[in-house]
Parts: sequence; C-alpha cells; structure tokens
Amino acid sequence: MNRTMRLLTLSAITVLVLTACNLGTTSPNTSIKLQATPTLILVSTIELTVQADTSVPFTTVGQVINFSLTIKNKGATGLPGPVTITGATVTCPGINTIGNLDALLDVNETLICTGAYAITQADLDRGSVTNVTTANVNGILSNQVTTTVATVPNKALTLTKTANPLTYDRIGQTITYTYTIKNSGSTILGPAQFTVSDTGLGAPFNCGDANTTLAPNLTMTCFATYVITQADLNAASVITNATASGGGAGPSQPVSATVAKTVVAQITPTTSSNLTPGSTVPHTVVAGEWLWQIARCYGANPNEVIQANPQLGNPARISPGDKLSVPHVGSAGPIYGTPCVVTHTVQAGDTWSSIAQKYNADVTVLQMVNPVTLSAGTVLKVPRNSAGGTAAAPTSDAFRISFATGATSATQNGTALSGNRPVHYVLNARQGQVMTVKLTAPANSISLAIYAPNGSTVKPLDLNLTWSGTLPADGDYRLDVFNALGLGASDVPYTLEVSVAGNCVDLSRTLKTLGITHFNICGQTDAAGRAKISVIHIFQRPEDVPLGGLLQDINVTIETSTPLNDPNSLVVGDMNYDGFDDFRIIKNLPAGPNIPYLYYLYVPTTRQFVYSEAYANITSPEFIGNSQIRSQWRESAAKWGIDTYTITNNIPKLTQRETWEALNATQVTHRIIVFDANGTSQVILDEVIPMP
Repeated sequence: MNRTMRLLTLSAITVLVLTACNLGTTSPNTSIKLQATPTLILVSTIELTVQADTSVPFTTVGQVINFSLTIKNKGATGLPGPVTITGATVTCPGINTIGNLDALLDVNETLICTGAYAITQADLDRGSVTNVTTANVNGILSNQVTTTVATVPNKALTLTKTANPLTYDRIGQTITYTYTIKNSGSTILGPAQFTVSDTGLGAPFNCGDANTTLAPNLTMTCFATYVITQADLNAASVITNATASGGGAGPSQPVSATVAKTVVAQITPTTSSNLTPGSTVPHTVVAGEWLWQIARCYGANPNEVIQANPQLGNPARISPGDKLSVPHVGSAGPIYGTPCVVTHTVQAGDTWSSIAQKYNADVTVLQMVNPVTLSAGTVLKVPRNSAGGTAAAPTSDAFRISFATGATSATQNGTALSGNRPVHYVLNARQGQVMTVKLTAPANSISLAIYAPNGSTVKPLDLNLTWSGTLPADGDYRLDVFNALGLGASDVPYTLEVSVAGNCVDLSRTLKTLGITHFNICGQTDAAGRAKISVIHIFQRPEDVPLGGLLQDINVTIETSTPLNDPNSLVVGDMNYDGFDDFRIIKNLPAGPNIPYLYYLYVPTTRQFVYSEAYANITSPEFIGNSQIRSQWRESAAKWGIDTYTITNNIPKLTQRETWEALNATQVTHRIIVFDANGTSQVILDEVIPMP
C-alpha cells in the first residue's frame, strides 16, 4: 500500500513539473489531445473444399452421389461452433472431436463433413448434377464452391419371349415366338433399328422399322417362327435364348421360352380279319370318300383299283352309292377295312398333327382334303390309316425361278407327278416385297404350298392355287406343287406364274366392334409415293385382339395411283350404316376435288371385306346420317354439284342432285333434281342466283 502511494505521489509531481515547464509549443490556451493507439484486429478465414466420389458412372434415377466437404480455419484465431453448410444436406462431426478436442476450430484445424445426393430423372436428362455450397463457422462464411458431377443417361432394354403353341408333336410343326422389347432405361432410344437375336433362328432379325423411337417404359412387339426338326422330336423340349439390341443400348439379358414335346394318344389301327388277302371285294362309296383312300382302306394298289373299275368316267369323280371292285386286297399294305373316312370335330388345343396321329392318318393328306383354318368346332374329314404317304422332303433338284433383266415376273410350265411326289421351285426375294403366285390346272387336281426361308409356312398346302402377300424375310422361298392324291391318279400338267414386286405400307386403324386392325398395302410405288396397289393384307395381332382375329388378302385388280405416303388415304367408318366399320382407300388424286375411292364393305357373317362396285361413283363423300351419303363433284370450272345417296339393302341409290352452273361472272343456275326408287327424275328447283 505504502509503495502504491509513493508511486502516485511521484506521478503527480512529475505532471506538475511538466506543466510548469510548459513543454512543447502549446500555447496556454491549447488543450492537449490524447491520441488512442489502434487496436490489433485478428482476421478469421474459413476455407471450404468439396470432393465428389466419381468412381462409378451415374446412370440411374435414385443412384447416390457421395460428397466429402473439408472445412479449414486459415485465420489467426480459433473459432467456436456451430458449423453449418448451405446448398447441401451434410453430416458434420462435433468440433470437440477433432484436433486438440477443445471447443474451438483452431487455426489450421480441419473438419470433414459428408453428404449424399440421390439422382433424379431431370439430372439424367440434363447430363449433370451441380451443387453450390458455402460453410458457416460461427457466422464466418467460407468461399463458395460449385461442384459438377456428370451423369450418363441409362440405356437399357428388357426382352420378353413367349411361344405359341407351348407344345409340339411332329416334324415341320410351326412355333410362333412373340418378342416384346421394352425400354427399361431412363432415356429415349432411337430413332433406330431394333433387332432380336435368337439362338434357334440363326442371324438376328429386325424388329419394327428402321426409324423406331422407344420412350422409357414403352414397348414394341415382333414375331418369328420356328419349325420343329427331327432333333427336336428326339428331345423333350425346345429351349432357345433371345436378346434384343438397338437404339444405342447393348444386348438385353437373355430370355427363353420352353416348348415341350407331347405324346398324342393314338387309336391303334386294327386290321380286318374277315377279308382274304389277294381277294377282290366289293365296296359301295359313301359320302366323303375318294378312290385313293378307298384303296388304302383295303391295302390295295390305287392304279389297280382304277383299272378294275372302267365304268368310272373320271376316277377323280366318284359319288356316294357308286359300286366299286377292289382287287388284290392286302397287296399294297394292311387291310384295315371300313370306315375309310371318318369325321372329327376340332377341339381346343388340337393340331393337324395331333388329329392325324390320333387316327393314324397322313397329316399332308389330312390338310389337303380339309383346306380350312383349324379352329374349335370345325368338322374335318379324316382319312383313317393313311399314314405312310408323306411327301418327300425338299431336295437339291428344285427348279430355281429367275426373272429376265427388268422383269418382275416369270412363267413355268410343269407336271404334277402322281404318287404324292412334289415338284419344288425356289425363288429369291426380299422382305417387304409382294409375291403373287398363280397356278393354272384342272380344278381340284393339284395343291400348292409356299415356305419362307426359315422353313415356316407362308401358304399351307391346299387346293387354293392363287396367293399374294407380303414377304416376311430375305432369302429363298420354296414353292411346292403336289398332285392332289385321291383326286387324280395321273400326272397333271400346269402353268405356274410368279411375280415379285413393290413395297408395302402398314396402316393400322381401330374399327368399331372389331378393334385394332392392320392394313398392309402393297404395290409398285413411283417417285411421288403413289402406288399401283396389288394386294391389301388385312390382319389383327394377338396382342391387339383376342384369338380369331381378322385375316384376309384382297387382290386389287383396279388400276390405282394411291398416295400411300399420306396416312389419310385409308379411311375407316360405317359406310353402309349396318353398325360395322368398313374401309375405303383413295383410288387416285385428280386435279379437281372429285376424289374417287375403292370401297370395301364388311360382311359380318363371313368376317370379310368385299369390294362394292355400287359405291364407285361416290367421290369426296360425307356420311351425314339417316342412311345418307353426300358426294361432292365438279364437272368443270363452271359446273359443280352435290349428289345425295340413300343406302337401301347395302346399295347406295341416288336420290337427289343439286347443281350449280355459271352463266357469267356473277350469276349461276341453281337446280335441284330428285329421283324416286325407279330412277325417275323430277326437277323441284330451277333458279338463277348470284355466284356463291
């Protein structure tokens, strides 16, 4: 205390002395200004760095990007928390868990936070993810960091494959595979050509057209056929793998469809024990029989049966009640006895092979005598015990059909050989071309079948000797001509005409009561895209309608110049007011407004479209209801009109004609004529009016 007092006293004396001495130049009236010494400011600096883990590509919605955020105190003094991050959702450890474990983020100490971000579809579409982040330590902001991570749109395909039917029981049976390609990625694929590779079908084949675009989660469907071989018949099942590619996406995961071999219960053939081999027996023809099958019934030689019955003017024409002699029974095979022909009502699941096997019948003969589509409820004639007469397989002796330079057709003359021996022709053609085949021969004397390059059936073996359709693939097509067994025992001469030409356009429409229907329109197309139509192939796909959809080929013989590049060239609608949609297609495009059409009316009882000549004069039609059609026409620049037709029994009858004909630049004659049921006309209005 005394020391303190002494110091205070000394300080006071010193001040008094200095004052008295008047140090400095300050005048007596000038006060002393004491200047404060500046305070030393310690600057705090926060450094932020951000690192994204890009060790994997980012291709999928929901995939997570992991971030590491490093916060470093680069200032001159420690800082307390809290530590926060803006621009990202992160997790940071406590400050007291790093460095010297105190409550401050000391100078040069670092705090590492972690964050995660789930990728969205927008990020994939944009091609990157960008974050802008800033750290805040107790109010002190860091530098702003922009982080960009690239994303890669995911391109992926998923393939499903189904088979129909799911079982097989014979060589040559056709299995139809349905392939559905789905864009299971996150970005649009295409426009591109998609393909399917199937280990059972050889080279990859195209699915859809060359400019198909497939958005995410959308699908497209295509088909291919497989023909059962002897190796398949020796195995328990057919299993092949398939993949899909296209649009920049790699092959899909392999998928398969299993088709199992089945064993059909067969009626054990029995022989007739009451007939003496080598004897001649009488036989009375019953409905459904033919001479060859009668001979087979008794194990006799067909040629000997013909020779033993000279009373037959034409062995191919026998009738119920005819009396025959069958010589040398048992000389050419087992004696089975009657009935020679039975009937079979088709059940669900039946195939040609299963029916033939059940009755010990030859499947080729079975199909020849039943040129129908196999469907439940159909009643077939079955040639019992005819197995063993199957046609020989195609051989290298096939005749190759070629066209002369510049030609699109060729004609071959030939002979259909007796004894169920086929004549083979081979023709090379391209997918999408239209092939037309016509055989000229005596009625019911020969049969025709057509096969695709992969062996699948294009036209089944039957007595229909004309065919036209769009070809499903590139390669050699085989045409087989058979002598119609049982319908003629001699060689049969014929003329074969084949043409291949043109392109096809597939137009799909939704028809009232019928559903989605495809109109595959084929013909020669000029540079303007106008086609001389040769065939209209109408079909419905299984994925669009239930089983039993429409299937029809319409051969167009009327000259057309149809603008197939205009989808409006084909119009569907109820054109005869019967409640079912019909269709019309532009015949040609004239210079004036009179647009003519080819009209095809749907017949419910036959499920077929039939060309109607009665509609030929109806141009630029309007279907105005009340069973009426209004047809606009122009005869010249000075005369035009509107015809009104009324539908009666599917036939349009002209009931009114309204015309305008120019008299001069400002006036026209306006006339209305009505017609009665007999076609008698009456003018009900005739006036001169201003030019409309």
